[in-house]
Amino acid sequence: MGGNATRPGGSNVLAKSVTSALCCMARTPEAYFGAARLLFNAIEFPDMARLSREPERGTPLTARVLAERFADLNEGLPSDAIIVKTTGKGWLDEVRICLGRDFKPRRCKPSSQLAPAKAQIKIWRGR
Repeated sequence: MGGNATRPGGSNVLAKSVTSALCCMARTPEAYFGAARLLFNAIEFPDMARLSREPERGTPLTARVLAERFADLNEGLPSDAIIVKTTGKGWLDEVRICLGRDFKPRRCKPSSQLAPAKAQIKIWRGR
């Protein structure tokens, strides 16, 4: 992994994330990132380009719809284990999956919901 994962202002986000996760999940950074890679690669993503065009077809794309599309493609992943984060202008920023210590999906805490379920979202297609 090249470069320095820092935010403006010098806060090293990567180091803080690794440090806090290591105490619970892995003994080394390599093990942490290996586990993270396996978990990421286990997720099937919906066709994001197609989803981005749903509003043009008259179907609003909401945080709930996006979570349901992820759940439909991933057996054992309920939509209530998915959090959608958007920018202030409604663009998709992040999709989070809540996992238990056993790495199995679990319902996200209600306080962790970032985009309201009915919030309409936009997916960037580039240019």
